[in-house]
Amino acid sequence: KIFLKLNVVDEMNKEIRMADISNDQCLPSAVNKVFNTANSDGELYFKNQYGDCVKYYLENNRLKIMVSNGGTVIADDFITSVKLEISNLKFFAVDDLIGAVSGVQPYVAMKMDIKAGGQGMHEQKMKIQMTVSSRYYE
Repeated sequence: KIFLKLNVVDEMNKEIRMADISNDQCLPSAVNKVFNTANSDGELYFKNQYGDCVKYYLENNRLKIMVSNGGTVIADDFITSVKLEISNLKFFAVDDLIGAVSGVQPYVAMKMDIKAGGQGMHEQKMKIQMTVSSRYYE
């Protein structure tokens, strides 16, 4: 069986849900108020409820989080086990452009493929998809 700790998905869900307006504070080329993506939508950037910049991304087939404040990296850690292979990570952000009149409730849809186990019939695969809206609203 694939054991993706539910607290990883729950923590991502909570942190994304509690995202705050960042404009261009968390990514130099940001275009949206709250959520921005980069690297062919394989990276998600936003400001969390504590004012820290958060980046979720894939490295060496593992999900990783980077947290920074004022340009200083506070944390840069893997959040999935080495026993799981994550692939096809994509984020889709719906948000207002920086400076635009509020028109949409910001949200992020995320999808990824997960593989665990050995070869052939012992290999376990699954797909995860979730959509989370931010509590931030103007």
